Amino acid sequence: MFDRTKDTFAAISFALLLVCVQSFPEDEMDEMVTKCLTDNDIEKAEYETLLSQNNSNIDMDSIDKKYKCYLHCMATEMHILDSNGHVDIELVNEHEELTPKDREVFVECKKIHDGGEDFCEYAFSMTMCLLESLES
Repeated sequence: MFDRTKDTFAAISFALLLVCVQSFPEDEMDEMVTKCLTDNDIEKAEYETLLSQNNSNIDMDSIDKKYKCYLHCMATEMHILDSNGHVDIELVNEHEELTPKDREVFVECKKIHDGGEDFCEYAFSMTMCLLESLES
């Protein structure tokens, strides 16, 4: 089970960061990652190990809440959330211009997941929706 958690964490981190990371200077991204790791009690070595894992079968039930909250923290630090704590497509687009297909995927995922009150679960669900939709 632990290995699947690692695989999933790598996949979801990659999906979130893929959208916006290109627009941030490396030192600024490092600061955001460090802040979110600290805020969610995730050791840097643990994070690096998780990111080095290969993606395989994802067991959604095995994901620790701290990783889900890490995703929300990163979205917050990247300033891609609206005042309700949900992904704002226009803010994402300001960081990295979305293709029409990517925009469509964001809109569809938002229709499904916006409105939840648990921001950590929301960030995880949105990220998984984006990952699954953009892969296909």
